Amino acid sequence: EQQKQQQQQEQQRRQKQQQESSAAAASQEAKANGSSGGKGGAAPEKKGNSVVAVSAETGEWTEDQELALVAALKQYGKELSDRWDRVAEKVPGKSKVDCFKRFKELREMFGKKK
Repeated sequence: EQQKQQQQQEQQRRQKQQQESSAAAASQEAKANGSSGGKGGAAPEKKGNSVVAVSAETGEWTEDQELALVAALKQYGKELSDRWDRVAEKVPGKSKVDCFKRFKELREMFGKKK
C-alpha cells in the first residue's frame, strides 16, 4: 500500500514537471514572437499519450499534441503569413484555431507563474 502511494506521488510529480515544461516552451515562443494577451482555462490531467490538459476553448490535448505544437511553433516563425496553417498541419487532430487558442492558453498559464 505504501509503495503504491509512493508510485502515485512520483507519477504526479512527473506530470507536474511535464506540464511546466510545456507551458515554459510555449511562453518562450510567445516572448520570441512578441505576442501578448490571451485567455487561460487549461487544467492539467495525465501524462504520456493520454490527456495532459482539458480546456473549454480547445478541448483535450495529449502530450504528443502539445509537443508537436511547440515544435511547430519553433519551426515556423511569426514572419510567415500562413504560419498557423503550417502549425496545424504538424499537430495531429487539431485545427488552426485550436492550435492558436492553446498557444495563448499556455502563454497565459506560464505568465501567471512568474
